[in-house]
Amino acid sequence: MPPHAFPRGGVLKRTLPLFLAGLAAVCAACLAGAYPAAPGDVLAVLARAAGFAVPAPADPALPTVVMELRLTRALLAYGVGAALAATRCPKVFVPNTGTDPELLGHTLELQVERLLRHLRGDAPDAIAPRDVLDFVLVDTKGGRYPGGIPRAMLQRLGELGIRVLDCPLVSRQSAPYIDERLLNPVLLSLC
Repeated sequence: MPPHAFPRGGVLKRTLPLFLAGLAAVCAACLAGAYPAAPGDVLAVLARAAGFAVPAPADPALPTVVMELRLTRALLAYGVGAALAATRCPKVFVPNTGTDPELLGHTLELQVERLLRHLRGDAPDAIAPRDVLDFVLVDTKGGRYPGGIPRAMLQRLGELGIRVLDCPLVSRQSAPYIDERLLNPVLLSLC
């Protein structure tokens, strides 16, 4: 290959490390979750999806968990934080009041912490928590949140400029889930 094919400081030299870091981050994200998955099995699922002839993992549910849940979540995260920070609309997190299998072991406080970490992941020094999250909606009377709603979390969010709004979200008919007839007017009132 002639020396001029990849000039010093060329695009490949600058972007390859970023690409490899991004690929490693996506692979790591595919490992994260309550459903157990060995690194080799996750790599096998990803390799099979890319068309490589490798043995399938022993767990028949793993391809669905990796490809439809974890990989989608990981790929959607790229650029989302910066795009969200650039918008002027209210950013609202409505935590699940039911049982979410992808959030087993995650308290409400941990969910908010991880949401902020991922949304600020594009540029943590440039994106403030308030840039990507304005409100957290909870229903202290009808909602069930793992770990409850700790006062320390409320104070920390307040210090970050994020407001926690307590409003009726769960009805008798929808319990333990959120009733869209209660949620929609609250969301519209924030616009």
